Amino acid sequence: MSGGYTPGRPGDRPPFGEPGQRQRVLNVAWPYQDANGRLHAEGIRDRAESIDVDVRVVFEDDGEVWLPGRAQRWTSTHVWVTGLVDERLHQRFVWVLIVDVRRR
Repeated sequence: MSGGYTPGRPGDRPPFGEPGQRQRVLNVAWPYQDANGRLHAEGIRDRAESIDVDVRVVFEDDGEVWLPGRAQRWTSTHVWVTGLVDERLHQRFVWVLIVDVRRR
């Protein structure tokens, strides 16, 4: 394997996350925060028509990637993108700022 990575060597990491390894998404952006600091999207309903989009996802280890998905809910500042297929994601959806989404 390139990049100086040797599998099994303590403290060494591959240039990208291990296959199947979940990673934190750094650009998650929930639309609301309640008085207790809980982030949420309560009250935002699915739109009658979803839109095919690409969403920018910034993984903790692997950095920025663009993934295909469907914008299902949105506000003037945030978008909920569903149908994401990537083994690094903990869930198949993500809330992000509107600037991280583009129509396909």
